[in-house]
Amino acid sequence: MAAEEPDMSSSRPPADSTPAFTVDTIPPSEEAFEQEAERGPVGPALVIAAGVTAATAGVVSYAFRPEHAGKPLVLAALGGLNAVLLIATVLWLRSQGRLRLLKPHGGDLSFGALAAVGFYLATLAVRASLLDGPPQEAWLTRIYGQIGDARAAYVGIAILAIAAAEEVVWRGGVQTLLVDALGTSRGWLATTAAFALAQVPSTWLLADPVAGPNPLVFLLAVAGGAVWGLLAVKTERLGICVAAHALFVWAATQFPFTIF
Repeated sequence: MAAEEPDMSSSRPPADSTPAFTVDTIPPSEEAFEQEAERGPVGPALVIAAGVTAATAGVVSYAFRPEHAGKPLVLAALGGLNAVLLIATVLWLRSQGRLRLLKPHGGDLSFGALAAVGFYLATLAVRASLLDGPPQEAWLTRIYGQIGDARAAYVGIAILAIAAAEEVVWRGGVQTLLVDALGTSRGWLATTAAFALAQVPSTWLLADPVAGPNPLVFLLAVAGGAVWGLLAVKTERLGICVAAHALFVWAATQFPFTIF
């Protein structure tokens, strides 16, 4: 009788069940993913962004004329433009199925208030370190004088409304368009640049005879636009940046930097 051959299969080392780690299994980097993401047309996005920038610069050039200082016309002009742009932006967001960006979430007001307080304190610190002389303080006086009596109820309400509308227009409309066309980082930077560029006319219109051209509104637009835009990018909604911008501008008028 032939001896039964031993089963050698049980003594063989088990096959490696771990799949081979090939180049195809390497997860794409964030940059590569962004490059592969479908983007919107660049040309129309740039044209629309340029149009919003030009329209805003034109109204700023009109509203900030010295002869309009302290008149309701200043806020009426800014409010009228932003009302029109707000309607257009909301209609566009609706057509794109993106009205969710406007949906309020719990904590939007609280986080927005914290961001506003932080930006206010940072601005106050810059004011204390850079605007420590009478010539430069005249820039602040020109800005507050152009707005009018901030103690009037209509001024505070108008400022809140205009700032909130600006956020929907610039971060909800312009930035969304540019991010779709250029990618997140470039779209955010391009929106910040356009937002600040629209305020350039104020540099000369709010100039002081002694201190010279007034860069404060432009610089605030650069810093504020970067912060509000980053909030919109990180949270993927508008509630926090709308609250932050509106509350900061309101605080800056009700507790003016000239009193410190």
